[in-house]
Amino acid sequence: MKRDVVYTSLDLEKGTYQLYARCADTDGNIVQGRTTSVVVSDASSYIEPGALIKLGCEGDVYPNDPCTSVYYYGVDGKRHAFPTESVFSSWFSDFDDLVIISDTAMSDIPLGKNVTFRPGERMVKFSTNSVYAVSFAGVLRPIANAEIAEALFGEDWVSLIEIVDDVFYGNYRMGATIESSSSFSWSSAKSSTTRIDHTF
Repeated sequence: MKRDVVYTSLDLEKGTYQLYARCADTDGNIVQGRTTSVVVSDASSYIEPGALIKLGCEGDVYPNDPCTSVYYYGVDGKRHAFPTESVFSSWFSDFDDLVIISDTAMSDIPLGKNVTFRPGERMVKFSTNSVYAVSFAGVLRPIANAEIAEALFGEDWVSLIEIVDDVFYGNYRMGATIESSSSFSWSSAKSSTTRIDHTF
């Protein structure tokens, strides 16, 4: 089910308000919904762990405006940034469950570790020659040679390599080298890591 998030920048005082929706098409036809009561109380900073959170943007914003940043809210109570769009897309296919929160609520959530690629989705490479498989719990395992990489990921294995800036090297933990195709299963790595929290 798709869920839309509605928010307002109005600074409403605590109390009860009457709310309704009114829609008009280009022909001037107007439809008004039923009135409902909305109670404004003290703001809540509670967010369900596992949510995608961001600030609300108003008007025209630049691509690098802070309000465009999306975070993962972890079970550790911290917000975790996605360093690149490709990291985000390895975990999520859309923004349907995005939760808009206030500046105050966002500032109250400490910043945690960056999100890394989902295990089993991609291989990664930094400025060195090594190519790594993303294994269980987000651990990087160097692949010993091209033959093993092809056995694991198929003839098109090179297309599955993501170039990662060296500044994000510290986001990952390193594991043992994959010396044979039998010592790693990308499907098992993916199925065993269903939540981003499993990689921290």
